[in-house]
This record gives sequence, structure tokens and C-alpha cells, in this order.
Amino acid sequence: MRVLLVWPPSVPMYFNAAHHLPLWAVASYLRGGDCAGSVKALDAGVLNCTWAEVARLLTARYDVV
Repeated sequence: MRVLLVWPPSVPMYFNAAHHLPLWAVASYLRGGDCAGSVKALDAGVLNCTWAEVARLLTARYDVV
């Protein structure tokens, strides 16, 4: 099963990386189990990609988003 975890792009009012820790915690939990074969986590909230890149990723045929 292919799993995609996405934190959407947004303009931050202030930077606090601790708000994005649940994304990485869930990805780590899923990678540790046997249910997910492939887990991809994307933190786009740190302004490292555009909405177009996120849209391309969402159309990549993941089983769970």
C-alpha cells in the first residue's frame, strides 16, 4: 500500500517547526508497521514547493492520502 502524508503549502505568520512534528511522527509510525509498503511525507508548509508540485504529487496514484 502506498501512503502519502502532506502538510499543505501556506504562508507562515511565524516559523515554529514543532507544529509539523505530527506529520513526521505519523510517517515514522506507519513505516515501522507492516501495513504500509511505501510511505512518503511532504512538508510543503516550509515553503519548499508550490501548489502545482503538490497537485502533481496528489495525482501520482497513492492508496491513502
